Amino acid sequence: MEIEKSNYDIVEMVNEFKIRKGKFKDIPEVIEINMKTLPEHYSDDFYEDMVKNSPETFLVAENNDIVGYIICRIEHGFSSFKKLKIVKKGHIVSVAIKEKHRRKGIGKALINNAVQGMMMRNCAEAFLEVRISNVMAIDLYKVLGFEIKSRMERYYNDGEIAYSMSLNLEEPK
Repeated sequence: MEIEKSNYDIVEMVNEFKIRKGKFKDIPEVIEINMKTLPEHYSDDFYEDMVKNSPETFLVAENNDIVGYIICRIEHGFSSFKKLKIVKKGHIVSVAIKEKHRRKGIGKALINNAVQGMMMRNCAEAFLEVRISNVMAIDLYKVLGFEIKSRMERYYNDGEIAYSMSLNLEEPK
């Protein structure tokens, strides 16, 4: 049986939404979602670099149009779980879902599949920063096993505080 090329990069179906690897052609729609839903923005080069260097963790959700995305990068840094140890970490840089498509399981699926991509790249941990006012996201991250590890004062350009949250990928859940 031959795999249809357009379905090759599908990672999961969530209701009527396909979760798939992002492609260079998706960048304009991803930027549009980012601009409408989040106050933090990135250069076109940043998105291109993420597609090129972290394709397992640059995912989109679509149903005709792209309705959400997750962008992650692979880094090395101090472990949030093992004192003074440098580990390979997956950094969830940005997750956004169009407002009318929230609370449909898309964000959860994007995060879970990005974490699987991090594990394929042998990451020991996943981490992210989240605004303390984004209670809905914090609750989702906690359900997925992330722990608040620190509070970062004036982290965002507008002065808002962030939590740093981490997920240990080496320990069984």
